[in-house]
Amino acid sequence: MVYYILGKKEDKKNLMFSTNILGETSFGTFYPEQGFIALHNIIHTQPDKIDEFSIIDEQGKKYSVSEFLDVVEKCKIMQKNA
Repeated sequence: MVYYILGKKEDKKNLMFSTNILGETSFGTFYPEQGFIALHNIIHTQPDKIDEFSIIDEQGKKYSVSEFLDVVEKCKIMQKNA
């Protein structure tokens, strides 16, 4: 399952960009993408702005930040090799 982050006023066409892709879960593993780094930065530097974003999956289901993090915490997180 692929997860995306999207600004409330942002067009869904932007979901194709890597900065909007949070990552993908597969067989108990989460593979983070650039959007996951952006979410982390928002949570830690501008937590008051988190309500300006939506998290959705590839099927269109919406998640709160805590619901999404609950999904991710159950997974092994793979780091990308630089």
